[in-house]
Amino acid sequence: MGGSLSRITVEALRWLLEPRDTSDARVPVLIDVREPHEFAAGHIRGAISIPLSTLQDRVGREVPETRSHVVVYCSVGPRAEAAQEALVRLGYKRAVALSPGYVAWNGSLERAPESSLSAQRYARQRVLPEVGEAGQEKLRNARILLVGLGGLGSPVALYLAAAGVGTLGLSDGDEVDLSNLHRQVLHTTGRVGRKKTDSARRAILDLNPEVAVLVHDAARESNVDLWLTGSTAYDLVVDGSDNLRTRYLLSDAAFRHGTPLVHGAVHRFEGQVTTLLPAAAAARRGLPVSPCYRCIFPESADAGLSPSCADAGVMGATCGVIGSLMGAEALKLVLGVGTVLSGTLLLYDGLASTFRRMQVDPSCPRCVPSA
Repeated sequence: MGGSLSRITVEALRWLLEPRDTSDARVPVLIDVREPHEFAAGHIRGAISIPLSTLQDRVGREVPETRSHVVVYCSVGPRAEAAQEALVRLGYKRAVALSPGYVAWNGSLERAPESSLSAQRYARQRVLPEVGEAGQEKLRNARILLVGLGGLGSPVALYLAAAGVGTLGLSDGDEVDLSNLHRQVLHTTGRVGRKKTDSARRAILDLNPEVAVLVHDAARESNVDLWLTGSTAYDLVVDGSDNLRTRYLLSDAAFRHGTPLVHGAVHRFEGQVTTLLPAAAAARRGLPVSPCYRCIFPESADAGLSPSCADAGVMGATCGVIGSLMGAEALKLVLGVGTVLSGTLLLYDGLASTFRRMQVDPSCPRCVPSA
């Protein structure tokens, strides 16, 4: 297994892993770059789990010696090849990818028992009858896309990561600004000037390294459609964006693809939350189809004139209230428990410390063709 190799066969790896003194220089470090739930279902004996999305941040801690023999593997190859290339760039010149991958492995296997640390992490949550072992597994297998990593996206991201959501996708095209920090608690003074996606990724992994964090470009129609289709589609979208264009775009895409969407917004001391359930998502829960974002807020010629946080101001704690409610809606959707705000716009007044509910029915031409 020389430094010039980029791949290793199953047969060669099996020979390297034959019982021998573990100090033997031929014994490689095995890294499984699949998702945590894939690793838990079964992995090559002795492998450590570092999902591809966390490799750059974690490999230095897990494998501090860059001269080590490293074998990376995934199910069939592509993720391992990407990991091998990344490791070489990081200085691991003896990193190779297993070809074709775990599907061809017929050697010694292990199934990961839940670590004691993982059990402790979720202990106070799993004791809830609405969660339990089955619910925690649902969270572990969930894939949630967060669009907007500011005042609302911050508490949502932190609470979903803390709850053990397995995969979080992050989309935001902005950089961290000092004026963000009174409300955007994902970010820190030391990360001012960095991309919000990078800053958020760091905060999430510091809180819970078990989460797979995927970073995406800013939301556009072409890539949102891609994120909501195929075998790696997200199960749920959380919209913490700060502009009407993105809100309409996300709602339209969610209704095209049948993906539930949690929406929130804040203004000064006030905020709002609702959950949008397209037909397929509503049917799975035995609920009527909810209105889309256009039903609640019809697009108008002056839609672009809504005041921004910079113009109107916003109380940071208001973002915490609304963002926490959005996180709760997302968790209820994943767990399949409770009543979500489908067809209901929940309105919060921070100065008066009151909530009120407004029922909204489908009404736009897309949802009601005769409208």
